[in-house]
Amino acid sequence: MKPDASYHRALFSLALPMMVQFLFTNGLALVDAMLVGQLGDTAVAAVGLAGQVLFLLNLLYFGLSSGSGIFIAQFWGRQDVDSIRRVFGLNLIANALLGVAFTILAQVAPVQILGLLTRDMQVIAQGSAYLRVASWGYTFFGISAAIYMMLRSTENVKVPMLGGAIALSFNTLLGYCLIFGRLGLPELGTRGAAVAFVFSRALEVGIAAAIISLRAPYNHIRPIFAPGAEILRRYTATTLPVAINELAWALGITTYTAIYAHIGTESVTATSITASVENLVFVPFLALGNATAILVGKKIGAGDPEMAYAYGQRSLTINIFVALTVSALLMIFKGPILDVYRISDAARANAHALLTAMAFALLFKTSNFGFIVGVLRAGGDTRFAMFMEFCTMWLWGVPAAFIAANLLHLPVYYVILFVYSEEIIKFTLTLRRFRSRRWVHHLAIPAASESA
Repeated sequence: MKPDASYHRALFSLALPMMVQFLFTNGLALVDAMLVGQLGDTAVAAVGLAGQVLFLLNLLYFGLSSGSGIFIAQFWGRQDVDSIRRVFGLNLIANALLGVAFTILAQVAPVQILGLLTRDMQVIAQGSAYLRVASWGYTFFGISAAIYMMLRSTENVKVPMLGGAIALSFNTLLGYCLIFGRLGLPELGTRGAAVAFVFSRALEVGIAAAIISLRAPYNHIRPIFAPGAEILRRYTATTLPVAINELAWALGITTYTAIYAHIGTESVTATSITASVENLVFVPFLALGNATAILVGKKIGAGDPEMAYAYGQRSLTINIFVALTVSALLMIFKGPILDVYRISDAARANAHALLTAMAFALLFKTSNFGFIVGVLRAGGDTRFAMFMEFCTMWLWGVPAAFIAANLLHLPVYYVILFVYSEEIIKFTLTLRRFRSRRWVHHLAIPAASESA
């Protein structure tokens, strides 16, 4: 059984708005960083290190919301709106509680948190002031993440795109005014960036809440706060591995960064540039993977696992074609990309080699994302995804990078090859799992089986 033309229309109607939103988010985040960059090295370091708290929190939000999206897409396939509301309620409560916990931690111990990352007291002082203010927006951020995941999983992707664009544009404008004291507003420096973050997140929640309060099937409150024991059990069993997966991945990325830092300053500069380029390059694959997850989950929920498999197969084929195209473009334009940066010759040489390595590894890395987020998680196969990612990173990738950097004393571009070898192993395992069809799990539960 092969997908017809309607599948491609559905896939790209979901993927394109997501891609615009991801591009807009990354672009405005870069603008925000450039604004703070005008305040000097200490301000950049302070906001950057304080941002690591939000980075970790955001990954946990992504894990919890992705778990919610798995269920919602399958329930959407059987048009079980009541169960969608119940799962959304669980995600909303979990994200809100997590946001409150991180806010309390940031209010009580900002100095201790930043002291784990640096010994520079000036950085700690500025970062603590930023963290105390910005943390008031954490819960808003979690609530909007839950709402947007529900909207996307029910194939409503334009609203998150527009809502996110408005909020992030507001964040940039208000941040500029408060950082530098423009349009009659006080000059607050880094604290101005934090205030802008809080108000933009609050605005985003207001927009999202207004939408779901006016639109069916989202605007019935009672089931949101009465999930039922069976949905609670299955939600926890499916979502917890996703959250653990994201946490383990974040710690792994932090470990890789520490390994690169021990090689030398030029290595840190080169890997930072490569990471920023990769964030932009990865945007179409983020959109494609998330769109695939919605359509695959919907077919599983509708009781058509064979078509779900065919959907996954077609999306992965598209992913390969796009990856090869982007890799070729990256090889052509890596020189002009590096011309934008004012860096040493050694750092440029390292970055040039890293971008070459990234171009060759892109096929495996993006395919793995498509397999894991677009197919395995959509099918509820979160435990396998968790164990597979944990093992390939922590039993192979991290030890291999450590040995290459600290025992063999190889240059950073060779160390990165050891890191990318993890993706080849992961690709082999995920392809085998995909072909086995054992990733298909029917998570949709008849609403009648749930108590109100």
